[in-house]
Amino acid sequence: MNQTWSVRPYKEGDEKEIFELTKVVWGYEVPEKERWMRGWRWLHLDNPAGTSIIWLAKHNGKTVGVHLLVMINMKIRGGSHKGGEPVDTMTHPEYRYQGISSTLGRKLLSEAEKKGICLEFAFPNQQNYPVRMKSGWFDVCAFQVMIKPLNLKNILRKYFVRNRLLLNIFTTGGNLIIKAFFRSKKVPGKVMSKVKEVSHFDDRISEFWDTISNDYDIIVVRNKKYLNWRYVYAPNADYTIYIAEESGNICGYIVLGCGNKDNLRWGYIYDIIASTEREDIIQCLLTKAVEYFMDAGVDAIFSKMVTNEICRKGLSKNGFIPHFRFKGRFVAYNTFTKLFDVFLKNSKNWFIQLGDLSGVY
Repeated sequence: MNQTWSVRPYKEGDEKEIFELTKVVWGYEVPEKERWMRGWRWLHLDNPAGTSIIWLAKHNGKTVGVHLLVMINMKIRGGSHKGGEPVDTMTHPEYRYQGISSTLGRKLLSEAEKKGICLEFAFPNQQNYPVRMKSGWFDVCAFQVMIKPLNLKNILRKYFVRNRLLLNIFTTGGNLIIKAFFRSKKVPGKVMSKVKEVSHFDDRISEFWDTISNDYDIIVVRNKKYLNWRYVYAPNADYTIYIAEESGNICGYIVLGCGNKDNLRWGYIYDIIASTEREDIIQCLLTKAVEYFMDAGVDAIFSKMVTNEICRKGLSKNGFIPHFRFKGRFVAYNTFTKLFDVFLKNSKNWFIQLGDLSGVY
């Protein structure tokens, strides 16, 4: 079959055709055009780390494929580096199996190397995972997903039990088990921090970042500019931010959000961080999160991250239960020879949270 399409980099205005392609590929899941455009421009054009790398496949003036790489400022082994995250890879259904995806992928990687991007990471679905593995990516780990049921009856009704009598029996038994084995531990009395809600991150957050950033080997830079862009200026999301303070200084923060899915009300923990020596701060922030979600009337709280010991302990002490059925993977691609794969393949070196997924907002 002769190739009838060509590829080129993004030009201003291409997002209109990318939106049309998105509608074809994703259908009913796509927001209305104005809302989608706001989110797309925020993510790909207004990103403080830089404009996304975008390559398109065209046929007869129509966009039939697209690859996008979101730029990310990262701190790796104490040094500042450029990273990237591929999102929303799409090929028009009528043009699949013609090599569009692999061609765009090579163009994207080539340009990324020219721009000094040393590391890429992704969260592929089950369909895209083998494609990543064949393209030189490597597997790091499975995501750690933990949930805390707040309304067990609603959850059981949705996923497991329809009979009213059995529903009441399982709800009563389940709540007893949760109270006996998964109830929240009390916040240590020695914790002197004050947790309060804020509307934005002020200058103190960059000081906090400078203090704790070297505690983590591979992490997205969390300075004032990035955090406000990510959680305050995001046009299509509504986040709640809590900071922990000691003596007027920030010693930790947590970012929360709510959403409806599968006829359930979910609470999401997007980002939580403190010094690796301050498990008490993590637990204090999570206790506040549970209180917030209970007041918000959510059915369950959802946390998703690359396994992190301090956060795992805090979640466990606040009654979160591992979700073993979740099968999401975390993968990476190394374009920088000084970053050894053995270091990158060790999941303990990574600090990645739900909010680090660029497509989640």
